[in-house]
Amino acid sequence: MAKKTNREKINPYALCLAAALVMSAGFLMGPFPVLIFAGAAPLFALADHADGDHFWNRLELVGVALVIALFSAQSFHFDRLVAVMLEAIALTIAFAAFTFSRENLGARLGKLPLVFFILTIEYLALKAGWGSSFVFLADAFRFKASWIRWTAETGYLGVTLWILVANMLLYVAVLRGQISKPYLILFLIVVTAPILYSYTLDVVVVDKQHMLEVYRDTSTKAGDYPVRGEWIPRTAAWVSALILLFAFVKSYTLKK
Repeated sequence: MAKKTNREKINPYALCLAAALVMSAGFLMGPFPVLIFAGAAPLFALADHADGDHFWNRLELVGVALVIALFSAQSFHFDRLVAVMLEAIALTIAFAAFTFSRENLGARLGKLPLVFFILTIEYLALKAGWGSSFVFLADAFRFKASWIRWTAETGYLGVTLWILVANMLLYVAVLRGQISKPYLILFLIVVTAPILYSYTLDVVVVDKQHMLEVYRDTSTKAGDYPVRGEWIPRTAAWVSALILLFAFVKSYTLKK
């Protein structure tokens, strides 16, 4: 009997429910938000269910999970529901962009382009002036500044990259059909090493408010951050543009 594939083993509705619950818990457990490192892993697995036969296949479940998680991050305030739904749609488009690029360029880069696309959505929201109402993944650490003192070097959205890379590694370690011990160990290192490094630093944390002030040109704080800005998602945006450009060219070439 042929071995079942990952998408046959893991029910997409179970992945949607797991993502919604675990990511919500990550946002709600402010003093100890460790579950945020696992909440997006089921979404990475859901991306495996999208295929060429139906471009949006199962991506609606990504949107549902994101609405629930982001709504919890907004403390279930119904006046934020429209903003939450718009953000969920924007992030789901990042998953659609990943599906499109994978179909045309292949899967050699794994889930890394998806990390770039999500960072790009956050950066575009920041540049568009929507940062105050936007829920960044980094917001899960709003009550745990002692873990992210290194944002003075990476910028606030470096925390989003940290979260996404950890979730990607967890997806590879446990959600692809069998458990990979090397990737599971790497996941634990990626989660714990930045926290331990943070406790060795004695610097001013770049938090969300500082980031918003810099991008509104209202910051009065000194340091390199106002000059450097959010260089990680800015770089991701350029890389994402190149990936999509190559994907569109490849798609056009194949159609000819």
